[in-house]
Amino acid sequence: TRLDEGETLALTVSAGQTIVEVPTDLVGMAIEQANEALFFVGLGSSSDEQVYDEDAAAGTVLAVADGTPAELEKGSTVALVLSKGPEPRVVPSGLRGSPEASATQSLTALRLKTAVTRSFSDQVDEGVVISVLPREGATVPRDSTVTLEVSRGPNLVAVPSVGSASSISEAVAILKRAGLVAGPISGPATGPPSSTSPRAGTLGPPGRPINIGLAS
Repeated sequence: TRLDEGETLALTVSAGQTIVEVPTDLVGMAIEQANEALFFVGLGSSSDEQVYDEDAAAGTVLAVADGTPAELEKGSTVALVLSKGPEPRVVPSGLRGSPEASATQSLTALRLKTAVTRSFSDQVDEGVVISVLPREGATVPRDSTVTLEVSRGPNLVAVPSVGSASSISEAVAILKRAGLVAGPISGPATGPPSSTSPRAGTLGPPGRPINIGLAS
């Protein structure tokens, strides 16, 4: 464009980017919601800082980074501090060999749940933890379930009475059904079964031999 000497040329000068207010309600939002709120006013977000938090689910906005002004140029990025969720727990050592109540208390203190299975054991006293799953020292999410295998003590069975048996074979069958085996037989060959040694009601491990006494 040509102008005559002395004419005025009008210049349009930038006043800088549009200034927008940073939303004040971002804390507590899920990151997706926070991004939508920022996008609505023309801002973006970054979330390089993430920390564990016992109360906020992973991906929740915990704070706006320190030093963030109340107003920013449109198109600026707002740094957000996000939750990584509760800090993982380590299954404590010392659970094996401890009483069930003590092991459960240790897990509850870490906000871990407990499941219990019970097994017979000839080596571990009744009520004492035999094994732990996941194993001691394993890292698990908070509120996970840890399974304790607790001893029921030795697997003992009671010697049944054979007084109702009419024959040796029937007495042997009674013992077998109880998980026991017949041992030596004593008494008259024609006598009916009348007693056992150890006597009826005695507790002991399964599979042990039981002597049968015949009445005269």
